[in-house]
Amino acid sequence: NLTGASGQKRIRIVGKEERMKIQLNSIKSSPKPIRTSWDEEKMCDLVNSLKEEGQVEPIGVHVDGDKFTIVWGHRRTEAARRAGWTDIDAVIVPHDEVNNLIQAGIENLASEEMSIEDKADWATRLLDMGLTKTQISKRSSIPHTTLLRWIDFKKEKDSGVIVPGNIYTQDEGAHKVVEVGRIIKDDVEVKNAILKKAFEEKVNRDVTKEIATAYRDAPTPEVKKKILEVPVMSRDTAADILRRSMNQVRMEQGVDSIREMNEWEKEREEKRTFQDFDFAVKEFLDSMRLFQQIAQKGNALVKYGKYSPEAAKFAIRKIDALIDDLKNYKEALENVK
Repeated sequence: NLTGASGQKRIRIVGKEERMKIQLNSIKSSPKPIRTSWDEEKMCDLVNSLKEEGQVEPIGVHVDGDKFTIVWGHRRTEAARRAGWTDIDAVIVPHDEVNNLIQAGIENLASEEMSIEDKADWATRLLDMGLTKTQISKRSSIPHTTLLRWIDFKKEKDSGVIVPGNIYTQDEGAHKVVEVGRIIKDDVEVKNAILKKAFEEKVNRDVTKEIATAYRDAPTPEVKKKILEVPVMSRDTAADILRRSMNQVRMEQGVDSIREMNEWEKEREEKRTFQDFDFAVKEFLDSMRLFQQIAQKGNALVKYGKYSPEAAKFAIRKIDALIDDLKNYKEALENVK
């Protein structure tokens, strides 16, 4: 028989693990817990569950002098303290660091969802202990592809990738981070910009992948910049995003050209003085060329969806008035003898 802290009775462990009661004040946390945080709402639920239904699964502990160190069961221990308990069911586990870390992971993954950061740290710690990904997968029943994703996620985050928002605490976020990293390679600033866009626009991992692909394939810096600015839709492909961004760049360049021409026309008006008939004819021809350019740019603006229905109706009224003036001008010219 063994005697534990505070004089509590302990039973001999023969063959398989057996439960025992240990005092909560004799338990200390692991110096390297696999969970760095927990959901406070779910913690409250666990406290209520312990009060109403009692403890179902024991915690696992090491014997550590006159104390016990938690191997797994940190949440249950904290919930028991909050519930006002003085002791808790536990099993003594051997000092097998690798096996205990695997079991701690299994226990935590089976209860409350761990954050993706904790999952990645857990898998990486096992790798650092000398296990292969295949061994970890077999001993924990975690799919090999899932382990790879967690490990790649940690590499991305360690490289400086910023993980925005609490939606990235789950595997969906890991998918996004890893896919963006695979496509964009080493440009951390771009990765962060794409992930920020995906988070703010609340798009799924498939669309996030399409945004990254469109950015990688964009032909110019202006189009790349526009990809990060133009909102995406739920079923967008990389081709859709790229085409829309390129059209926006073309449209804005067209608007800039019209603005430059208008400024040039205003400057010319300021310098204008009374001219003879020949100059008036030349001015008219110059203006007609300008109107033609504006009309061509206007067609592009309509094509790329710049006009709302109200703006289109307003423009039509102005064009109709201009057409009437041009018709009158034409009739006057026809009467010139």
